[in-house]
Amino acid sequence: MEKRGVSIFVFTIMFTLIAGAIILVFFFNFGKDLISFSNKETKVENLLILEKNLASFALSSNSEKSISFSDNSKIGITCDNSNKKLFLSSHNGEYSKEIKKLIFLPFNISSNEVEAWTLAWNYPFKIDNLYFVADNDVTFYFPEISPGSKAEYFINKFKQTKFKFSPSQPTSRLDKGVVIYFNTPPRIIQGNNVKIVSFENIDSNEPKVKFKKEGSWSSYFPIYGDAMLYAAIFSADEKKFSCILNGLAKERVSNLVEIYKDTVEKLKRAEECQDPTNYNNIGTELDKLSNQFGLSTDPRAYEPAKRIKELNDNLKTTNCPILYKSSETMRLL
Repeated sequence: MEKRGVSIFVFTIMFTLIAGAIILVFFFNFGKDLISFSNKETKVENLLILEKNLASFALSSNSEKSISFSDNSKIGITCDNSNKKLFLSSHNGEYSKEIKKLIFLPFNISSNEVEAWTLAWNYPFKIDNLYFVADNDVTFYFPEISPGSKAEYFINKFKQTKFKFSPSQPTSRLDKGVVIYFNTPPRIIQGNNVKIVSFENIDSNEPKVKFKKEGSWSSYFPIYGDAMLYAAIFSADEKKFSCILNGLAKERVSNLVEIYKDTVEKLKRAEECQDPTNYNNIGTELDKLSNQFGLSTDPRAYEPAKRIKELNDNLKTTNCPILYKSSETMRLL
């Protein structure tokens, strides 16, 4: 009997230890899953916070705001040109979300606060809003300012934002720096995260841009409108800029062209319009705008937007309704 009692006691101790271990493992795994779920929720939440805040000023033609996250965020942009899709991603693409907004980031976000700026993109009519985002680790260098030039206008407009601005030439190796030149051969700048954006023909009617990273220059890309100049600065990257320009941006232009072509036909039938032939050339130029919009810096690629603006301005001298209302004075058209 005494021997049996010892066995029951040992069995009870073993049972208690095993049960305790199972419970401990359960709560450990539960806690681990809870933390993992919480981290995942935070990462996804940061993407939603950014997108929601950008949406809140989508109707503004020029607006800026600071956006805070619950913790240090790691957010980037990836562009799939083949499918014309833009993705907002967190933690090296571990979590991603397709977005419709045209967002430009010079570097991945790695802080708990960013500055965001939106501008209406007009070319020549409003096509969409462009969104520019950067954290406080990124410095934008403008080492040359030519008084009275168009470049001075664009630089002064940038200075009115809260992004880190420097009018000087970088003097040392940079970390997260974008150096912007206008019509001046850029010097070689050392640094692991240095991006160089060089504009040409800003004072003419055929502005273009090229990018340099890791010692290699890209080909030239056209600048279609004022807001697109800042898109080049904030993308600071050949692949990102060309992907959005030749993908989503081109798609937006094509969609707007179809809408305006339909509008032209309706305006021709307007009661107050005594001469519908005033609209005859607009449809042709709209088709050219859609077909020629893209990566080409051929001078002919810039012509359709100029002609559409001229024809729309001419309508103001007739009794026919205008095609669109000009919202701002464009420097790059």
